[in-house]
Amino acid sequence: MGDKGKQLRKAALEIEACVAKLKKAKALLLEARSDQHIPLAITLANLEESYGILCDPVCTPEFFERE
Repeated sequence: MGDKGKQLRKAALEIEACVAKLKKAKALLLEARSDQHIPLAITLANLEESYGILCDPVCTPEFFERE
């Protein structure tokens, strides 16, 4: 795996930990059912989607390169 792939994997591990916490926060915001929190919940969902794209072999093949 090249340097780019290694960096992507390290970044993905950090993002994965953050996404888990953000999912909990999003659930709490949605549970509060306040119109003020909906835009933030949508932003959190977009971050989750971006993480999915990062980990998708079609979108980011270098993430899956082997040494």
